[in-house]
Parts: sequence; structure tokens; C-alpha cells
Amino acid sequence: MNTEPTDMRWLRVDDEMPQHVVVSGSNLLISNLNKTDNGTYRCEASNAVGKSHADYMLFVYGT
Repeated sequence: MNTEPTDMRWLRVDDEMPQHVVVSGSNLLISNLNKTDNGTYRCEASNAVGKSHADYMLFVYGT
């Protein structure tokens, strides 16, 4: 049985994903970071065995 993820997605916890964010497969690219991008981003992965997620907190300092 293949245990590699067959479905992956990114979402922003408790807020909408900024429009300048690009999701490409398992990659999340946030260009031109600013303080409004602060927050928790979640990667969700699933396959025939089950599903899992990991949360990543982003803090932007400065301008």
C-alpha cells in the first residue's frame, strides 16, 4: 500500500488565505510578506491510510 500523501492542501486557520499566496502542490509561497500575513497556516495531507495536518505560525516583523 502506498503511504505517500495523495491529496495535500494549505489553508489559513481562522482567516482567509491572502490573495497573493500561491499554492503549488505541497508548496506554499507567500511573496511580498507584510504584517497582515501573520497567522497560522495549516497543511493537510491524506491518503488511503488516513489524514493528518501540521500547523505553522508565521510572524512578520517590520514593515
